[in-house]
Amino acid sequence: NKYNLYVTTNKGATCKYSLTSQTYDNMEYTLSKNQNNTNHTGTTPTLAEGTYTIYVACKNLDEDFSIVEQININVNLKPTAAVSLSPSSPLGEGTVSVNLIVSENLISNPTLTYNYDDDATQRTVSLEGSGTTWSGYLVIKDSNVQRIGSFSFKGTDLTNLEGTEITSGKIFIIDTKNPEQITGIEVENRKNDLKISWLETKNDDIKEYKIYKKLARHGGETTLAK
Repeated sequence: NKYNLYVTTNKGATCKYSLTSQTYDNMEYTLSKNQNNTNHTGTTPTLAEGTYTIYVACKNLDEDFSIVEQININVNLKPTAAVSLSPSSPLGEGTVSVNLIVSENLISNPTLTYNYDDDATQRTVSLEGSGTTWSGYLVIKDSNVQRIGSFSFKGTDLTNLEGTEITSGKIFIIDTKNPEQITGIEVENRKNDLKISWLETKNDDIKEYKIYKKLARHGGETTLAK
């Protein structure tokens, strides 16, 4: 977060500030001033959660003299969360591990829900854990669809400040759609092998074909080629 600074001087002056104790000439930032050089404003750099001391020094325009003041700021940010999945998106049929990392300790368990772009129903991920680390599961069914999922988070820190921001992993993709059936299969019986050919479908998502041979004596299937 960034914070605005307002400084008023009884005489025309140039004011500077720093996040560490410095002499006037070595201070990092200079405040803007009005025409009378008595009202001074500025914005801090982005501050992470914590306690800061800002050192402000103003030098009189007519005299080589400066006064240093200290301003104490306590930065309390809303809790945020990062979500990761294993396996990672896009997700197929099966069980998916969900890991939730929260930016700070919470007063109670966080909540994590999700919905799809074609279905606004909110579904809850049951979480277990403590501190900043939580985990749960998604079960993806073979529903022959392609859809986009979106997580929603809610957590309350120890000062009762509620946060909902997900900094990473908010969106995931479900892909259980079956590929198109190949057509025009031809088999040529040779002396020691078979030559198999087919018409390839126009689908950029297909990366490989697997050919199986059924073994009658076992009743199972064994991969011969990919």
